Amino acid sequence: MRRRSSRPDIAVAFTTDRVADGGVSSLCQLLPHLSRHALLITQANSPCLVAWRDQGRPLLTIPTRVRAGNTRIVGRLGRLWDLLRFNAAIYRICIIMKPRVVHCNDPLAIQHASFGAIAAGVFVVAHVRDTKRDPSPSDVRRWRLYFSLCNRIICLSNDMVDRWSKAIGGRDLRGRRLADLTSVSYSVVDTLRFVPLDPNRKLALRADMGLPPDAYIILAVGIISAKKGSLALVQDVAPRLRREGSMLILVGDTHADPEMTSLVRDLADRSKGWIVLAGARHDIERWYQVADVCVNNARYEGLARCMLESLACSIPVVSTDVCSADEILTRYNCGKVVVGDDPAAMADAIESYRCDSSRRVGDGARGSQLVRRLCDPSSVARRANRGLPG
Repeated sequence: MRRRSSRPDIAVAFTTDRVADGGVSSLCQLLPHLSRHALLITQANSPCLVAWRDQGRPLLTIPTRVRAGNTRIVGRLGRLWDLLRFNAAIYRICIIMKPRVVHCNDPLAIQHASFGAIAAGVFVVAHVRDTKRDPSPSDVRRWRLYFSLCNRIICLSNDMVDRWSKAIGGRDLRGRRLADLTSVSYSVVDTLRFVPLDPNRKLALRADMGLPPDAYIILAVGIISAKKGSLALVQDVAPRLRREGSMLILVGDTHADPEMTSLVRDLADRSKGWIVLAGARHDIERWYQVADVCVNNARYEGLARCMLESLACSIPVVSTDVCSADEILTRYNCGKVVVGDDPAAMADAIESYRCDSSRRVGDGARGSQLVRRLCDPSSVARRANRGLPG
């Protein structure tokens, strides 16, 4: 394996105020394995940066005053000013630090950092962490531009490369084949934190968390939103799963869509305790460890972090046919994939694990072994480093 670069890497990531942000968390875990001297630049402090700050790693905040997507004239002018100011700052930092590369963790980071890095003659890397379910023509044009601004692209799965290549017609605005520009890294998972528990420790943890010892616990992890299919899970899938001794627990931020959260909370309140809306949790590993199966009911994804974290804890996953699900769950026999927007198929797959505990245990064990091999920081860093300067 190539050693970590002695030259600094700069990473730009736009954060939210969510407790969990899988893309930023994964980048923060990866960066120290790519370079001995990594600087993270963001537009705002965020709860998801706690681990980075606690490790004493360098963090620079360049505040932006205007939210993306503001359509008013004043807002657009303010956003243009932010773009110019942020790129100018990146240019100055690159001239001073002479970094190996500038990593851009999301579209906003590409907009706010790539021009400054290019002007300073620095290699630009785009980390693509999501897909679009039905990209519009404007989406396609925008992403072709984003890819054209980068020297290298890192995706989280082969499926993601295929989907983006198909979406943009195979080439960026410079005529380069997307497949030739792209490395596949998968995501880093902290396998010292996300670990399987033996049956006795699992029962003890359930008791500590006030959960029934014999319940069949179905866990859904992710922000309450339309993208994650939260309302459809509770409203359409859950009624097909209600059995004595079953429990559906939703863990994730609840502030993104207040209206949907209110509907989900109302359904949970009326379920008489069998549906639990647990909210955002810093101890998310404990919730995986007490579960029997994890469900991902998302409408679209890149590589669902909940899928990898659940498998790391030996908990099998039932997922809709979003990007990367087949590549992980079907290929390695550690979960089940069903067609999206089919509540009956989703419920049947979840229930099948209840009825076949040996299959559930076997799939979980294979998943844990896979994540430890595929998502080890050194392995992810080796794959991410392909095609990058020395």
